[in-house]
Amino acid sequence: MDIIIIKQCFLSLLAVLMWTPGFTGGSDVNQTSTLWEKQDNNATMECRHTKGSSYYQMYWFRQLPGETMERIVFTTTVNEKHDFGPFSTDKFAATKTVAESGTFTVKNVQPGDQGLYFCAVRASDTKDVNQTPRFITKTISQSVESEIKCSHKIPSYNKIFWYKQGKDKALQLLGYLNLNNPNVEEELKGKISFDGDGRNNGSLSISDLRLNDSAVYFCAASLHSAAHLSGVDTKTF
Repeated sequence: MDIIIIKQCFLSLLAVLMWTPGFTGGSDVNQTSTLWEKQDNNATMECRHTKGSSYYQMYWFRQLPGETMERIVFTTTVNEKHDFGPFSTDKFAATKTVAESGTFTVKNVQPGDQGLYFCAVRASDTKDVNQTPRFITKTISQSVESEIKCSHKIPSYNKIFWYKQGKDKALQLLGYLNLNNPNVEEELKGKISFDGDGRNNGSLSISDLRLNDSAVYFCAASLHSAAHLSGVDTKTF
């Protein structure tokens, strides 16, 4: 990844396309690439797609340097009140008046806003990837042993990615299956494991559960930067 050195009072907001689960992207979705804006100004990014009117849901994500990815806002054409979660509308804004496009604005840009900004679109009902079960309840010290399962029937897709979304709403990559080869993030080895085949199905295991393992876990079927997503809510008591 290129490193952009910021001088004086200018800030770069690098907007990168993301094709993620349940979500979709790739060549069908396009957004503002690199955006430069003066400090204290507002920076607006646009996202467009050619997936059709059923893809009327749009998500915007941010990844600051050295941090995990987090969802800033969920927008839809059927509700004018967008879901910013814990983020303030004093800092962020979004528009979504038509299914095929939307905008995202970072207000009063400051050096701390420098990072990667992603858009993703989703249909009202996506069946390309299936994940079961919807909920799992465990007690502390128990383990989830291949109980979170993901399957897809997307031709030529050979990877299954796994993500965790904790209470802070940040989206953390756990790792992925490339064909039948598991690749777990270094800091999670021994805690997380995968099995299966990225071309059709896989499962997630979590050992020695703790309270901070209570989260929503997502799987994504992918080829290169393309992906489709589903999720399961895991609670630990």
